[in-house]
Amino acid sequence: MKTLFVFAQMHYAHSNFADEVNAKKLKIGPYKKKLNLPFWYLKCLLQVPKNYDLYITEDPAFRVIIPIIKLFDHKAKFISIIAYEKPYMISKITPDKKNHYKNVLEKFDGLIAVSPMIKELLIDIGVQKKKISIARPSTKKETIEELHQCKPDLTSQNIIIIGNALDREMKGLDILVDAIKTLRRNYPKIKLFVVGGDNEVSREKYSDFDFINFLGFQRALSKPINNCSICVHIGRGDAYPISTQETMHAGLPTVVSKWTGTKEIVGKVDKKFVINPDKESAIKVINWYFKLTLKEKKTFSKKFRKAISFLTPDESRREFKNAINKLV
Repeated sequence: MKTLFVFAQMHYAHSNFADEVNAKKLKIGPYKKKLNLPFWYLKCLLQVPKNYDLYITEDPAFRVIIPIIKLFDHKAKFISIIAYEKPYMISKITPDKKNHYKNVLEKFDGLIAVSPMIKELLIDIGVQKKKISIARPSTKKETIEELHQCKPDLTSQNIIIIGNALDREMKGLDILVDAIKTLRRNYPKIKLFVVGGDNEVSREKYSDFDFINFLGFQRALSKPINNCSICVHIGRGDAYPISTQETMHAGLPTVVSKWTGTKEIVGKVDKKFVINPDKESAIKVINWYFKLTLKEKKTFSKKFRKAISFLTPDESRREFKNAINKLV
């Protein structure tokens, strides 16, 4: 099947997907506010060739190409990967906007959700279950190998959160900071290490808190992870954060919210590590964890490594191929 993968900013995990189905990759720059949206649509129409059997997109915004290509080939199929927080956001707003989003998604022949959580949200919005498959992204093989050498400092009171643009609500940095402000009364040595690029807004917003250490982009995650005892990622619709996979591969006990895609794996270790996205729940789980014995923490460390071990780039590619076959 002749396949084209259309994207704006390719995530390496999605590049892995494209390679599995031998798709040609076509980049069309992301829509920017300074560029009028109709002109961006026109750019899509002009650049996307019309001689493929299957079109896979990273973003439903590319739906604009569907009616035009259908004029040339009504048999062509269109699939979109859903790998962002929008289904969560849409589920919280008015029914009319929810219906609009559902209508947008239904223009595709199928959707690939990157987690069971995203699939559940899409069904809640009104998308037919039979039009949704699941394929989970994976971190890189060489990164996994590096993380397997990590030895987190489980005796410390250091917390880590990893991700770009952490000022966005999706990552839950605001909840975590509020929780730590309270926890400092009982744990005066507590520290928060923030890893990731594009965090200038967060750095400025939290500049008055001396317990926060912004480390920026880190090519190797082993050093900051080895300095910490736990990862806390209180997502609000975060589809399937690679960063939480990485901390688990490193043997770092990881807390996520019930609106974080990787909750399916975290919950298999212990449901206590899956929390509501609020300050009180964060305080409760961190306090509980800090009070565990070192032996108990080491046991959880091993369990997290084992729980995530199945999700390799090869497994991710297999899931994607199966998802495509199911939908077309």
